[in-house]
Amino acid sequence: VGEWIPFGSNQIVALNERLGAMDRCQGGLFTSKIDKDPTATQFKVPTGLTQVQILDYDLIGCINFEAEINYPEAEGIVQ
Repeated sequence: VGEWIPFGSNQIVALNERLGAMDRCQGGLFTSKIDKDPTATQFKVPTGLTQVQILDYDLIGCINFEAEINYPEAEGIVQ
């Protein structure tokens, strides 16, 4: 888990675009895997996605979101 705090309006705009803040269906599931066949109909990833929910944003000023990191746990542990 890491944190990155962008500085400058260009970085805020890029973050808003990458997280889908301006899309009709905001947020989504994110992974660090790169799709090596983007025209295929399937993309298999190992367990461990991050779910992002956009709460509020200003295009060049800020973004407020919640992220839930889902990864496999040992038997008996509930996230």
